Amino acid sequence: MDSDFDLGEVVLFELPISEFAQRLLFELQEDRLAWLYRREETGSLFVAATLRAEGEDLAALLRKVQAWVTSFGLSYVPFELDGRRYELQATEESVASQAA
Repeated sequence: MDSDFDLGEVVLFELPISEFAQRLLFELQEDRLAWLYRREETGSLFVAATLRAEGEDLAALLRKVQAWVTSFGLSYVPFELDGRRYELQATEESVASQAA
């Protein structure tokens, strides 16, 4: 994680291709500061999104991205928060419909 970011205020969502990153960026910019970020040492592409001061904002952001992940047919999107890496899974309904 770069020291340029305050780790408690930014969530980084890693996307496999630029087109997905652009689409998620467009979605998130509707209600928060968000931008594209490419990690130089790995070339990984991220959408960085700021967290607002409201206590429920992280949950709201993750729900919004989860809905986006589901709508695009992805099974998950890796994300980084507070220097730790996680996976945001698509909703179970989407995974079940893809398996059928």
